[in-house]
Amino acid sequence: MIPEHRLAVLLDQVQSQQIDQCLYHNTATPPSLYHDHSCEEAGFPTHVYETLKDHSDEVWYIDFSHDGTMLATASSDNTVNIYDTVRWNKIVTLQDTRAISDVSGVCYLAWSPTDQYLLACSRGNDLTIYDVKGGGRRLHSISDFSYPVTSAVWCPDGDTFVVGSHDTNKALQIYSLDQSLPMGSFSTKEECLRVNDCSISGDGSRLAVVTNDKRVLVYDFHTRQRLSDWPLGEALTCVTLSRDGKTILVSANDSNLLLYEVSTGLLIRKYPGLKQNNFVIRSCFGGADENFVVSGSEGEFDRHGKPLAPTSG
Repeated sequence: MIPEHRLAVLLDQVQSQQIDQCLYHNTATPPSLYHDHSCEEAGFPTHVYETLKDHSDEVWYIDFSHDGTMLATASSDNTVNIYDTVRWNKIVTLQDTRAISDVSGVCYLAWSPTDQYLLACSRGNDLTIYDVKGGGRRLHSISDFSYPVTSAVWCPDGDTFVVGSHDTNKALQIYSLDQSLPMGSFSTKEECLRVNDCSISGDGSRLAVVTNDKRVLVYDFHTRQRLSDWPLGEALTCVTLSRDGKTILVSANDSNLLLYEVSTGLLIRKYPGLKQNNFVIRSCFGGADENFVVSGSEGEFDRHGKPLAPTSG
């Protein structure tokens, strides 16, 4: 009368329960059942490890390479710095050799799956592709946008990528490494989309987008069919799909960090504690098995940009 493999099922349930009860759990390895599992707080990243000060203006975006050996930082000073993550030496500074008088900063970065190339989105209405392993050589730029390019994401094949823009004529298009003209589009001119951010799931099955008119859109990446359209009624600044494409993390005003189920649009969890009212705040999944989330937050500053002293209470 006992179901087959009942003991194995019970042991799996015990492991899952121990992981759920471990506040600082940060490993993809299942815990041993020979003793009670608990991750120490000391192993959780809660302290400043390194401070990088090479930019001359605000840093707007950072992105680690997939192999973890490099960090790229984008700034409103129109440059991208790339560092090694062992000694934190600056490897190269990327800056377009063309005149930059009309450029107003680099706002987004995306590493290719092999870390060979880096996409840099500019608020000067263009996107530049750099060959990082080729010494930072600029391959070419796509500059036929009428409004800022806000985001970009690589396709699983590593040769094509999707670009999000506030240009309603080119809001969400697919490009190839060796072409400056789009290969296809997820949007039409009639939709008048303005994309704030986009993300593709790790398995390459879903593409998620947040728009300037406060909507979350989810597409089947292969067929380009729109699967979901959720109006949230709040300004949306960032979207991140989980690796398996089942959950989606959205940063929104007023001070909201929200986790949704992709298939149903059901709100799974709301994360408190951050502040977002006036600036672009980004968030992402973190940890060895995407078992926690990381988000930026607005601080308290005076009119000169200096942090205010914390208040008691």
